[in-house]
Amino acid sequence: MNKQNDRTPKNKGNEVTSNYKQTRPFIKYLIFTIVSILSIIALYELSQYNYLFFHSIAEFFSIVIAFSIFMIVWNSRRILDNYFFLFIGIAFLFIGIFDFIHTLSYKGMGVFPGVETNLATQLWIAARYLQSVSFLIAFLFIKRKFRPMIVVSGYFLFTAFILTSIFYWQNFPLAFTEGVGLTSFKILSEYVISFILLVSIGLLLRNRKEFSKNVMNFLIISLSLTIVSEMSFTLYIDPYGITNMLGHILKVVAFYFIYKALIEIGLVKPDELLFRNLKLSQKKLETSNNLLVKEIEVRKKIETMLRDQEERFHSTLDNMLEGCQILDFDWRYVYVNDAAAKHGATTIDALIGRKMTEVYPGIEKTIMFSHLKRCMSSRTAYQMENEFTYLDGKKAWFELNIQPVPEGIFILSQDITMRKNVQKEIQDLNENLTRVNKELEAFSYSVSHDLRAPLRSINGFSDALLEDYMGKLDEQGRDYITRIINATAHMNQLIDDLLRLSRVGRAEIHLEQVDLSLVASEINKTIKKENPGRKVKVTIQKNLVAFCDKQLIEILLNNLLCNAWKFTSKVPSASIEFGMKEIEGSKVFYLCDNGAGFNMKYADKLFVPFQRLHSNDEFQGSGIGLAIVSRIVHRHSGKIWAKGDVGKGATFYFTLEK
Repeated sequence: MNKQNDRTPKNKGNEVTSNYKQTRPFIKYLIFTIVSILSIIALYELSQYNYLFFHSIAEFFSIVIAFSIFMIVWNSRRILDNYFFLFIGIAFLFIGIFDFIHTLSYKGMGVFPGVETNLATQLWIAARYLQSVSFLIAFLFIKRKFRPMIVVSGYFLFTAFILTSIFYWQNFPLAFTEGVGLTSFKILSEYVISFILLVSIGLLLRNRKEFSKNVMNFLIISLSLTIVSEMSFTLYIDPYGITNMLGHILKVVAFYFIYKALIEIGLVKPDELLFRNLKLSQKKLETSNNLLVKEIEVRKKIETMLRDQEERFHSTLDNMLEGCQILDFDWRYVYVNDAAAKHGATTIDALIGRKMTEVYPGIEKTIMFSHLKRCMSSRTAYQMENEFTYLDGKKAWFELNIQPVPEGIFILSQDITMRKNVQKEIQDLNENLTRVNKELEAFSYSVSHDLRAPLRSINGFSDALLEDYMGKLDEQGRDYITRIINATAHMNQLIDDLLRLSRVGRAEIHLEQVDLSLVASEINKTIKKENPGRKVKVTIQKNLVAFCDKQLIEILLNNLLCNAWKFTSKVPSASIEFGMKEIEGSKVFYLCDNGAGFNMKYADKLFVPFQRLHSNDEFQGSGIGLAIVSRIVHRHSGKIWAKGDVGKGATFYFTLEK
């Protein structure tokens, strides 16, 4: 309990301190605001009591600040890293001189007997021009140095010239006329000065990275107040008037913020003004050091990783199924794994440190060795297949990948003997298949010729019976002969279809870009001419292009369109559509109709030769057309399928992958 009581006051003390730290900025700001308001009120009251005294205090306030800026900056010129401030500091020396003479020449001061308001006004305009233009020129020296004495000399000559033109030559433009007020020159000059100051504010914002936030903000406030002050000086008629008084109060406030920016910060926080670039450089150096430390740590990690990877690399190579071997520039084995030793029918110990030409005498005469030499000399990779003959006469095939490496060359070998044997078997099978296809072609021609001869005889004799014995045959006899003639014609058509199906399977494919829309349109025109009495609405999507064999695609589309016309023959308003759609990322062509359709239960029989889902009494056909279509699609490595409903039409889908 006592310990808790001891801690309580301490905690309360910490809370009070924390609260005070939080409220201290607010209290400071409040005091500053009150003092500022009281100071402005005091200046106003002073102007009402004695305007000359008010004017002298206001001007001497700005003169002291101007000279102070010069002294601070001038004495820091050798260590300044931003010559903008040095240029402004030199300028303020001469601005202070002009303001000092302006104060002494003010009407009523008596320093220059017989002088009217015009003299002080001319000096005021000269000082403000010097102030505004100096700020504008100073931006040229943010990252550029100059010789201070040259700038001082330039300002001295300019000041001497202006003062001479005012006091001696008296050719400086008239700024104030007694009894009339400000001249056009004076008013226009105030606007020009304000515009130049406004441009300076813009340049400050543009070069904000070159100034600390506090310095930039105070300078912007000072320049903004100076602009407002200049505007008020365009309105007065009496040099003791209220607008003149307001302008001087604004000038005092503006110079106060100049003091905040260039004197207070320069003395209290020189790293924000005099040595800001040095501070930024230190920060960059600290950042660079931190990055360097991190980089060293990263490099150490990378080195550790590389060592680990090297160990894993050797372990991986040692346990690879492929053979790995490294030969140096003297053809000595510097690394061999177990697989490579087995490929050479030897051991690792028998290879390491020995030359390839010693281990395998005569190898330098082989084609393989010539490729190894080329890779070794030209440092280019090479891939090859090599038949290796062992000492006992056995042979094996290896695929070699030869790569240049710093040590010499790296050879990755893979035993492809089994693959070569399989390729040989496939080659033999292809040759046998080619021979069988030729025999089948000859057989098909022979069957076609041999079958057609008796069919022609049967058809000829049947025609002769009908022609010669028409009167001797009753109606049933004539019907029998007619059936024989039709059967022979159907048989002849089946032979033609079989031959067409056989040719489609053997035809060589020639791939090209084919406009399927154009092909389908031409086929449809031909079918329409053959069926002049029918009205069928045929829609063919435009720009259907595929990479395929044009002759085979013509056969495919002809079969599909003919089927569509045939199976819509009993529909009053027949319609056929040929188009393409995206299905699961693939181009799928389709041909649909609103004809007889089919039962999906028998869809698997559609593309089987001689399998028909409708009788000849309903629709004539041999059952070969869709089988031909299916074979053509498969020749293009595509897929074909159909969907239909009895009495509601059918849709055939197909893809062409080649």
